[in-house]
Parts: sequence; structure tokens; C-alpha cells
Amino acid sequence: MKKLAPLLFSLLPLMASNSALEQKLYLTIDNQKFELTTDKATKIKIDNKEHNVSLKFAPLSTFKYNDIKFNFPSNLNFSYDASEEAIGLKSWSLNGDNLIIMVLVYNKLYSKEMILQTLLSEYKQMKAKIKREKTILELKNGKKLEGEKVIVYLGNVTLYQEIYIINSTNSKVLMIQDALTDNQKHTQEFENALKILKDSLVLDD
Repeated sequence: MKKLAPLLFSLLPLMASNSALEQKLYLTIDNQKFELTTDKATKIKIDNKEHNVSLKFAPLSTFKYNDIKFNFPSNLNFSYDASEEAIGLKSWSLNGDNLIIMVLVYNKLYSKEMILQTLLSEYKQMKAKIKREKTILELKNGKKLEGEKVIVYLGNVTLYQEIYIINSTNSKVLMIQDALTDNQKHTQEFENALKILKDSLVLDD
């Protein structure tokens, strides 16, 4: 099993991939809004006169890969690390100013504790102080997802992570990370993204 790289804000070079990204755009013509989807043609009837036209991304985009689907703010940077495919791992990253959302999909089944211990071993090598406890993600549809809350103290930086491991025929990891403020509070960026995640996450396993 490959060790999980430390989930820090110094990002590795990543390749963009649209295989799990669904984005919508809004086209407005004479105050009439049309919803468009990237890479999909939409027919719009226009008569023979001039129109005022504007186009912008919808505020939310959608991550969808196999049985994992959720919305996220469109301003996050969407990346895919193709270098992991050779070792049987698909790795996506959604990056903001203080926020990271990661999805890892393995081609094999690993125990939850093995994945967590592998992640923790990376931080121990960095001599970080680690606090770990159980947590539950309560979804809007009433389902509950059990996970692990990890707080990592790295000098003057405190990273807060919620890690959810979904095991079926293979292992999948959903992680949301925040860089806490100086007074150890969550950033608004994290709180907004977490609410969107709770309201939209669908697991079809």
C-alpha cells in the first residue's frame, strides 16, 4: 500500500482532469437565464435582433466518480494526480485559500485503521503533534458517515482534517482539511464547503 503524502498546502504539480468534474454555466440573454453544462450543446432559440449576452460559471460544481458525488464551490482549483494511477490509486484535489478537499480511490481494499495509521506515520516523521478522535458526518438525507477527526500541530500552523473512509469492494477516502485561524477557529471557507458537502454528498455503495 502506498503511503499517503502529507496533506499540506504546498501542492505537488497536478494535472487537471475533467473525468470527475461536472460544471454548469449560466448564459443570460435579455434577462432570461439558460443553464449550460460544459462539453454539452444546448439549443437556444434567438430571433433576428441584437441581444445582451453574459456567461458565467454556476456557483457550485459537482464531483462525480462512480458511487461518490458531491457539490463544491466553483472557485476551488480542481486537480487530478495522474502519476498515482500506476500504483492503483486515483487522487483528486480541490484547493482553496485555506481549504483542501481530497478524494482517493484505491483499486484494492485496505482496512480503515491501516489507511489512518499510514497517514499519521507521515506526520510523526515531521515531529508533529497529533490529536485524533472519532467524528460523524450527518448528511442532509439523514444518513451518517463515521470518520476520524485529526488535528495536526505543525509549528505555528494547525491543520484540521475530517477523514472518511468508505470500504466496499475497494477503499475510498474523502478528506476535508482546514488551516485553522490564529485563535484555532475554522475559516469561513471551510464552514461553507462543509455545509455544501453535507447537503449534497451521495454514496451509492
